[in-house]
Amino acid sequence: MRLTSHRYRGGRTALEHELRARGIVQNGRPDHPNTQCKVERFEAAMKKLLRAQTAQPRTLSDLQTLLDTFADHCNHHRPLRSLPHQATPATAYTARP
Repeated sequence: MRLTSHRYRGGRTALEHELRARGIVQNGRPDHPNTQCKVERFEAAMKKLLRAQTAQPRTLSDLQTLLDTFADHCNHHRPLRSLPHQATPATAYTARP
């Protein structure tokens, strides 16, 4: 079973079906490497964090807590080189009118 965000032989992947069933819309589009690269880099960072845990999450609740911590770090604490003054995404977002 393939779970990536890319199209598989012209159809949808199991992940795409699951996301659609939950009302989640994917941002990445096939054959758009810039968008795909950002998504893949984010996923790689998330996988690295998960693998680095000495105690792996045993329940969905444990996994959700770990992912929430990761999202908080990415949005509120990790500066991005692409933003002015290496701001965090949250800082850039809240600065908008």
